[in-house]
Amino acid sequence: MCTLYKGRPYGLAEIKTKDSNDDYDSFDGVGLFTDGELHMGPFTCQTGDGKSLSFTQMTNGRPADHSF
Repeated sequence: MCTLYKGRPYGLAEIKTKDSNDDYDSFDGVGLFTDGELHMGPFTCQTGDGKSLSFTQMTNGRPADHSF
């Protein structure tokens, strides 16, 4: 769930996914969209098995190499 700007995700967004085969690949999180991608912003989530993950910066939808 997020705001759209010119048809693309923009700003903070709630992101949920459910993998029926693996709870670890399921998550409920919040990330910052820039130009329609999880890019150059933070992301935090809780996995389906109850673990919490937080990344200081995402690059093209993946944790950046220097994020923690």
